[in-house]
Parts: sequence; C-alpha cells; structure tokens
Amino acid sequence: MTNTGGFVDKYTLPRNKPESARLEQQHRLIVQNLGFILHPRIEAAVPKEARIADVATGTGIWMRNLALQAPSTWSFVGLDLSDAQFPPSDQQGRCTFDVLNILEPIPDHFVQSFDVVHIRYLIAALKSHEWQIVAQNILRLLKPGGYVQWLESRFGYFEYLQSKPGVSTHHLNKLIQMMLDFEVPDDKMLPSSVSPGLRNTVQETGFTQVQEDVFASDRVAEIRKETNLVSVQAVYQIVQQFVRQRGLGQEEQAAVDEIYEKAIQEIHDGAYAWWTMHCVTARKPL
Repeated sequence: MTNTGGFVDKYTLPRNKPESARLEQQHRLIVQNLGFILHPRIEAAVPKEARIADVATGTGIWMRNLALQAPSTWSFVGLDLSDAQFPPSDQQGRCTFDVLNILEPIPDHFVQSFDVVHIRYLIAALKSHEWQIVAQNILRLLKPGGYVQWLESRFGYFEYLQSKPGVSTHHLNKLIQMMLDFEVPDDKMLPSSVSPGLRNTVQETGFTQVQEDVFASDRVAEIRKETNLVSVQAVYQIVQQFVRQRGLGQEEQAAVDEIYEKAIQEIHDGAYAWWTMHCVTARKPL
C-alpha cells in the first residue's frame, strides 16, 4: 500500500536500505540495554491470544523479534504512516503490516482491536501538542484493559563524557547541537516532552497503572561505543536532511560531513554522549 497525493512524511530520517539496517541495529542495542523486548509487567498480563500492534513500526523489527519468542497464539500488526520500509512478504513471518498515521483518526476496524500497543522514538517527529493526540489514539487502538509500552529517549538533553583522559568531545557536541538547532525551533525534540512529559501525557489521557522506568543509555557499558556510533549516524542524517531542505550549498554540506567524520573519530578515541531512556507502561481502564 503506497502513499500518494497529499501525503507528508514527518519522519526526519531517510527511508532507505541503509537506514533500515541502522534501525535494526539500533533495535538490537536498545533491547540489550533495556533487557527486554516486551516489558515484563505486560508480558505477564496479556491474554493467551494477544493481538499486538507496533506503531511507527518502520521495518517491523520490534514485533518480528518478539514474534520469534512469543506464544504461537499471539498475533502482530505493524502500523506506520509509510510502507517504504516494510519488509517483503516472505520476510514478514507471523506479522502483518498496514499504513496508519497515528496523528489521524483511527479507522473503525482498528478501534479497540489490540491487547498491547508498542510505540517508540517519535521525539524527532512530534510537536508539543501532538503527543496528546498520539496518546489518545493509542487509547482508541487498545481493548479495555489493554496495555501500552512507549519508549522515548531524552535526546534533547545530552551529557558529553570521556572514557579516557584528554579525549575531545568538541565535534560530537557540535554535530548534536546542529541537530537540536534545527529541531527545537520547530517545536520538536524538547527534553520536557519526554521527562516529565511522556508520563504526564499518558496519565492525563486516561490511562491507569502508569509506570515509568528510566535507564541510562550506557547501562550496558560494553555496547556504549556501538550505541553512540549508531545514534550519531542518525544525528548526521537528520542534519543532512535539514541542509537539503533549506537549500544550503555544497560548502555547508561539506562542513557537516567533516564535523561528522571528526565526531566519529572522537567516539573511537573514547568520547561518548550520554542520555536517559524512558519506558512508560500503562493500562487502559476496563
């Protein structure tokens, strides 16, 4: 199902094979760092024949990974406003995919249709007023008593640290700041949207049993470097997109390329960015 006409893709990263590969690598690192795919409190509570939605699914890697270890009675639906990164049908396994814009009214056939809704990393796409819209639509997707698992990182607030004395963080800081200089004036990637915003938004929408787990981005120190390399690759692509959108010239693009290359070298030398990861789980009232 391909989007045409007036479709506007709010995704700030390219939808291509390299980005799909980066997303799947990022997923693996997130799971290693959190220690779970589906939050244990939800896994213990879902019914035997659970129907699970993965919103903003991208390649569907979260639900495809979960499906490999889930009971055979669970079913999975990946939803995204674009089908550009959906895997070929022979790679979808037990999962199905459909196009859905989570900022638009939920189609009747999806209302109160799911026992679990998973969603993550919309911080670069959502303006301040849109978080509430997403939460309301998640509530509509869920059956009474269903659960949401919503993961965001506080990407608007970073610490720049060294694992070795004297290592520079200058270009790493500069590249990330360039991204924020583009995103924040557009009312996106605000630290307050995630903390305390995410938990508060879910609570104010009408969910019950709201719980927030907060993890350090380097909780598992062994993957700190790889996590930074994957994350900075995304930052670089976001900055590239903005440079192109604003019609800036080759000189500006070359400057961004140089900053990125030096930031990557700093990471290899022992510099890293640090942030917090916020996983909010909650239940729709019966």
